[in-house]
Amino acid sequence: MPTNKKFKGNFGTLNLSIEKDGSTSGNYQKNKGQLKGTISNNIFKGTYTNAGTQGLIEFVITDGELTGKWKKGLNKGAMRGKWKGIEIIDEQSASKTIEQTIKVKASFNEGPFASEANEIFLEEYLYRDIKEIIVSDLGMRPNLFDNVYNHFSTIFNQGNVIKDFDPSMPINKLKNFKHSIISQKSSYGIDLPVWFTIKNKNRQKIMLIGMDPLRQKSTEGEIGKVASLNTPYSIHHRVRNNYYPSISLLASQYDIYITDVFKLFFREPEDPDFVSNQNTSFTELAIHTKLLQKEITAFSPDLILCLGKQPVNDGLAKIGLTRFIPSIVTKIDNISLTSIPIYAIPHATGLASKHAKRFMEEKNRVKHNSKTYIVDAVKLILNK
Repeated sequence: MPTNKKFKGNFGTLNLSIEKDGSTSGNYQKNKGQLKGTISNNIFKGTYTNAGTQGLIEFVITDGELTGKWKKGLNKGAMRGKWKGIEIIDEQSASKTIEQTIKVKASFNEGPFASEANEIFLEEYLYRDIKEIIVSDLGMRPNLFDNVYNHFSTIFNQGNVIKDFDPSMPINKLKNFKHSIISQKSSYGIDLPVWFTIKNKNRQKIMLIGMDPLRQKSTEGEIGKVASLNTPYSIHHRVRNNYYPSISLLASQYDIYITDVFKLFFREPEDPDFVSNQNTSFTELAIHTKLLQKEITAFSPDLILCLGKQPVNDGLAKIGLTRFIPSIVTKIDNISLTSIPIYAIPHATGLASKHAKRFMEEKNRVKHNSKTYIVDAVKLILNK
């Protein structure tokens, strides 16, 4: 009889079957990923297949912990991908490992296209509602919406970019924006919301709200005609994404929805440092709060977490919420909701990272870890 072992980590759930001669097979991600190889002295060497890709993988099991490395392709070479996991003896003990798992999943964004969140990215039950909002209020064509979200999902789940597809939208097709305000600009960008949800699992819901879809500067004086389409924090590019480790941890426990207050971004061609969120004629357009209000109603979050204060002041405050954070609110305009706690924390990356560290270490006496920062902040909030 083979020896069976079960692990949980940044690869999801891994089931191993080890024969007496050391030959070993395994599966993860509900059989989407497969392993074959041998174990000798608790060291596994073999190959994996996952979503049409193959590669080499090695790991060692020591005192119930699995530590490994992998690479794409079957040719020998440097293995830069990381696997980390904890052995699960039984399901009861599995429910007690979340604090350990936070440490294990710090390398989540380095897994070979494998995570617990894989199973729930862009799940269908919200898809129709969000599609209706984006199509009716932003003006995106239905088939473009479907193609773009298929593009996001393919990259997230398989790491493959769809060839000959450049996700973008003509500026002159946008609805509910005053074109006298948004035309003749540069560096246009639109970020579309994403979600990590499990239907009918009765999990608590956390809504993450950022400011806008920042884009790099174009050539000075250049006028743009189309907006590149992306996700907030480029979260669908989860490999080497600074935000994904925290997002994936949250998604293993909560339903997560990620959006921006301003779906559109642009720069002034003659002054590229002057951006759309500094243009009051643009920030005061009703479309921003209209979209956000519909998103909140569709997702119905238990907690709203804003990355930075501007999403509060320029977004939530304008739809009947509040300028004071943290605070409890009971209404969005005339739509009654369950009381929603609203908090704002500093951004995790860029110039605000020093404020994030100060927020954790000086104000809350918790060691700052950039890869688990959002998770740690949520834990602080929920424990208040």
